[in-house]
Amino acid sequence: MGKEEQIIEVSGIFKVLSNSMRLGILCYLSEKKEMTVNEIHEYFKEYSQPSISQQLQILKANRIVKDRKQGQYVYYSIADERVLKFMDTLHDLYCTRGEEENE
Repeated sequence: MGKEEQIIEVSGIFKVLSNSMRLGILCYLSEKKEMTVNEIHEYFKEYSQPSISQQLQILKANRIVKDRKQGQYVYYSIADERVLKFMDTLHDLYCTRGEEENE
């Protein structure tokens, strides 16, 4: 893949991640590894279950998350290892800052 294609790919990922709900879902998935829509909804009660499902479908269409059906449940997880590493870096930079300031 050439540099121009890489820039376009990264730009597309950032576009998908620019939505706060999708970013929050990915942050939570990066911590929990695999979750159902119901489990995600329990954490993000301010969002309706249909809106969470819609955002997961956008993430899935962009190959950022994948799903796995087990019985009547569908489990979602981060599909792209690079996105998982990126979310871990964001967590280290921003999520632990408040914890350190409280100590």
